[in-house]
Amino acid sequence: MLAFGSLLKGRFFVTALSAVALGLFASPILTYAVAPVIDSITPNPLNINEDNNGQVTIVVSDGDGDPSLTVTASSDNTGLIPDANITISPNGGPSGSRTVTVVPLANQSGTANIQLTIVDTASEQSTLSFVVNIAAVPDAPTISVQPTTVNFNEDGMGNTTITVNDVDGDNISLSATSSDTSKVANAGITFSPVNPAASGTSRTIQVQGLPNQNGTVSVNLTASDGNGGSVLTSFTVNIAAVPDPPIITYPNSQAIPEDTSTGDLPFTIVDPDGDAITAVTPTSFDNLIPTANVTITSQGGANYTLRASPRPNDSGRWAAIRIRADSADNLFSQISFPITVTTVADAPIFATFP
Repeated sequence: MLAFGSLLKGRFFVTALSAVALGLFASPILTYAVAPVIDSITPNPLNINEDNNGQVTIVVSDGDGDPSLTVTASSDNTGLIPDANITISPNGGPSGSRTVTVVPLANQSGTANIQLTIVDTASEQSTLSFVVNIAAVPDAPTISVQPTTVNFNEDGMGNTTITVNDVDGDNISLSATSSDTSKVANAGITFSPVNPAASGTSRTIQVQGLPNQNGTVSVNLTASDGNGGSVLTSFTVNIAAVPDPPIITYPNSQAIPEDTSTGDLPFTIVDPDGDAITAVTPTSFDNLIPTANVTITSQGGANYTLRASPRPNDSGRWAAIRIRADSADNLFSQISFPITVTTVADAPIFATFP
């Protein structure tokens, strides 16, 4: 018997030719097969960006037409691409094309070698590898707010805590805007610690309402990492109304000569809550100007005038005049201002005697 060897698509065939074929004597024909092969991987290397999947196409074959060729994959960098994140489709069929899908772990970059092993039903196998290059991509920061609702009373302030993180380790800067600057000014939103701060740092946001304002406001936050990454979030501010007393804009201090009056001194009374003013009452704290000599007259709306007259021939000191304003919600306010009466020389008085 004569033996001849040949290599065909990864299989080595050894054939013994019978004497019958050579015209000598009868003998069986024996064939010995080796492993199936992966003919090609396209593309190789596979270049993708961080947080993206990638695919390559492989072509597999088996010289003796094995109907079931199974491909498995393993990674030499499982911290980048775990074995479980590599899939082959279809798998287990005959020679032909397969798609290999690679899913890197989130926020990871670098290089991994993927080894593919092809096995036939006779457990013959071969391997071939390809390279996956994952380019780093800047990641946007993340931001969390707790609590997401801040409640405080009118004319007060409140705060909440935020935590910002950046997987790239960038320092984070924050900015904030108010949805209603008539209730909360942008300048009334402050951070501690101040910008920028390291990733993972918790910060306190303090919100100061504007005077005599109440209602609901959204505070919009932007976290930026300085490398083009940013994220937006918001939280709600509820400012509860608190009854306010009237506000009196009082006259300036006055100085008048003896035996005269102040004339009509204008002033205003405004209630921030819109409540009606039910009483406006003057009081003098010195008999230089008796309370009975102080009158207040409404001029309509929030406008009033005050007139004060000292006692005849009394001077050389000042009297404190108080104005009290009461509102319909049973709140009041009061202010005081001084009126000085200066001495004026009086003409002599001639007496007549009988």
